[in-house]
Amino acid sequence: MVNILQRNNLESTPLWLRESEIDLGGAKPVLCSKTAVNACKAIVTQGEGAREDQPESHFNKFASIRAEYAALCKQNPDFAPAHPAAHNPVLRRPPNPEGRVWIDDPDASIGCSDSDQCPGATPICDDPSKITLNTDKLDMLKAHGRLIAIAEEQVDFSKEFTLRVSRRLCSIDPTHRTCSTNADCGGASICTNLACSHDTSVSCATSAECAALSPGSSCSEISPASIVWEQVLPAGSVSEGNPDKWRYRFLAAKGVGGIYVMKITGKPTRTCAGGSREGALCSSANECPGGSCVWYYSLKVKAYGNLDASVADMQTQITSGTEKWAVRAIWRQLKHGWQVDKKSTFLDPYP
Repeated sequence: MVNILQRNNLESTPLWLRESEIDLGGAKPVLCSKTAVNACKAIVTQGEGAREDQPESHFNKFASIRAEYAALCKQNPDFAPAHPAAHNPVLRRPPNPEGRVWIDDPDASIGCSDSDQCPGATPICDDPSKITLNTDKLDMLKAHGRLIAIAEEQVDFSKEFTLRVSRRLCSIDPTHRTCSTNADCGGASICTNLACSHDTSVSCATSAECAALSPGSSCSEISPASIVWEQVLPAGSVSEGNPDKWRYRFLAAKGVGGIYVMKITGKPTRTCAGGSREGALCSSANECPGGSCVWYYSLKVKAYGNLDASVADMQTQITSGTEKWAVRAIWRQLKHGWQVDKKSTFLDPYP
């Protein structure tokens, strides 16, 4: 692709959109090899190349709409949709408007409105992790990773800090059966890690479901049954030593559980991710046409606790204040635990 662009003197042509330019669920920046693979998998599972038995693919959704429309027309030849669909709609002013419909009304724009639709988590890259299950002492979690930073400002890890490992469960299932997709659950059951704000024992997929049960309720809480391991550190617990170096230590964690030791080190060298200057050094996004100027924090953590609820499909999520990072993968089962590394299959994170 680069060679083609160069031959056509299009080196400065943006190759991708930043999240600030598009508000569309599933559209995430490609910042490393893992996010590139996830992007390809998303394209496949959402439509282009999806299996025929993938009920949630774009193709099957549109096919079901076509079938429903045909049935209605057969039942009533005069039937007309209440809201005619726009042909070739675009969300930004088209350079060639012929044959296209520019949707410039904010209320009609395609986007996300609920936190359960827009998790907004930045990826965790290069993240080998291992869970060791023990019978005579607390289980152990060891994780390494790169917390990708896009904003030019430094991250303040002294704010409330959360480390969570979670899984997804089938709703309307008292056995809390684990799942990866809705197809694993069947019937009206959905695969989710979320719960209603008015009652966290009620699983949900959208806020509308919760509001129907209790006015004002939203699908915004983490279901307690989905949490494999979690610790929330109060603000001020993670302290900064040298510039861009953050530390936390709790030696009693080996016996009572919790984070034992954690080191976060800023790596200030910034490079362009995406766009025409992919991999080049940068100091701001202005130097990365069509991409972002990114850097990362190196994270190393060792923690203890009960990890018996571990399953193959799990997500590791880190939150510091309003900053959030997440990585979801298929963990490989070991004789006494679970492991994820660069050979693992990585999936699109959930909220």
